[in-house]
Amino acid sequence: YFYQDDSSVRSFEHRFADAGFEAVYIPLTAENRDTIGNDAYYAALVSSCHGVYFTGGNQSLGMYALETANREWNAVGRAVQDLFTRGGFLAGTSAGAHMLGSVCFQDADSHKALTAPTPTRAKLTAAGVVCGDEGAIYDGLPCDVEACGFTITFDSHFGARGRLARLCTMQRSGGADYAVGLDEATGIAVSDGIGTVYGAGTVTVLDSLGAV
Repeated sequence: YFYQDDSSVRSFEHRFADAGFEAVYIPLTAENRDTIGNDAYYAALVSSCHGVYFTGGNQSLGMYALETANREWNAVGRAVQDLFTRGGFLAGTSAGAHMLGSVCFQDADSHKALTAPTPTRAKLTAAGVVCGDEGAIYDGLPCDVEACGFTITFDSHFGARGRLARLCTMQRSGGADYAVGLDEATGIAVSDGIGTVYGAGTVTVLDSLGAV
């Protein structure tokens, strides 16, 4: 999908170029994290960039791919965070957006989130997170505090899939200061504590700092 054009959809490579980016592809997956994830060439390639964009799919696999078996950051994971510390940007769509908060979750049904016990504290595996309808919660990328001084959890497809209930519950369970629900075709850029909304829909922000 990064390189291949077809009759209906242009490749990611060309669409990024249309937006002014010279994009490079890092072939990192949950299955090859011990090889590609610790490859000095790919870590250096990440370090040479101005930003990192995470694709959609499954946020637990994205986080798993950036770690070692000891739950430490692998070489690519460290390069991602070093890039951010040096002033680069981190971005993502759908599951890739979920990863950008230090409180990460998935697989929670909105009704069950309100009625079930506390979410599972997830163990990340190469096959993803296994949990019930109460969902699973785990650590995401710790870039939110550096960006704005607070912990954040993100959710996507927000209005279309009616996810307000589960976002409230996961925010409370994970102890996030703010929770951000992103509508489809809509994003928020957070820099120096300010969020700017772009796109066709709405961004919902939940503030728990004064909640009891």
